[in-house]
Amino acid sequence: MWEPGLIFMQDNAPIHTARIIKAWFEENGIEVEKWPLYSPDMNPIEHVWKKLKEWVHEHHPELETMTGDDVVIKQRMLEALQEGWDALPQDFLDKLVELMEDRVKAFLKAEGWHTKY
Repeated sequence: MWEPGLIFMQDNAPIHTARIIKAWFEENGIEVEKWPLYSPDMNPIEHVWKKLKEWVHEHHPELETMTGDDVVIKQRMLEALQEGWDALPQDFLDKLVELMEDRVKAFLKAEGWHTKY
């Protein structure tokens, strides 16, 4: 949610950096935060997505080869993702938050390039 005076933040995914997207932000007077090229290292949610994907693959392997009605497949995927999200250990999420200071320091030291995170 954006309002005047705020800076919009997004990663450097190609869909976010397309000329048409950049033009839209400019035309609407929305300032966009400048992110380094390898900013996914700064985003702990990437680790959450990875763990969630692993959980779904482990507990619902049938989804990978499921065929049929797209609505049914989408519903099954949503159910599996919700199960996986609920199964994420709280200590895993807490650790990601606790490591943010170390993550930022490593990122600054690497001058925006890859880190161990």
